[in-house]
Amino acid sequence: MKNKNYEFARRILFDADEKQPITLRNAQDESIDFEQIFAVERGEELYCILRPLTCVEGLHPHAALVFSVDGKGVFRVVKERRLSNEIFAEYYSAMQRAQKKE
Repeated sequence: MKNKNYEFARRILFDADEKQPITLRNAQDESIDFEQIFAVERGEELYCILRPLTCVEGLHPHAALVFSVDGKGVFRVVKERRLSNEIFAEYYSAMQRAQKKE
């Protein structure tokens, strides 16, 4: 069952006018601001691509990460390479479709 935090995250991720950074906490309880790149809903699953706005140790400065959002609205980094690649492929496909419309 999805709660109000999930619905809030979904609303933010799919609001084209929302430009505020998304702030998440890491395992050390540090706040990290992210820029939203892409969001997609696959059935009951919600995924997004976020790029850190501040340096994250061990991560390339221009890197972006795929996150899943669980039913409680908790963002988790997708560690499964195949799934991460699929989400990036959907993003690239969406960008190509958008360019064709222009």
